[in-house]
Amino acid sequence: MERECSGVVGQLNNALVLRISLVGESTFAELRKSTRRMAFGAFAHQDIPFEKQVEELRSAGDEL
Repeated sequence: MERECSGVVGQLNNALVLRISLVGESTFAELRKSTRRMAFGAFAHQDIPFEKQVEELRSAGDEL
């Protein structure tokens, strides 16, 4: 298993987590624009550890 994953691990060191909704009747251009806006917002917080982001998203999901 380690040998199969050894080439992939380095590629995941700066994962950017995005939550994108495909529900509704958005055009591709609108989806692309909102995804771009969301990605730039996420890049602004890339110094926050992934585990902390997951923890925050889980607690935010509980409130929905």
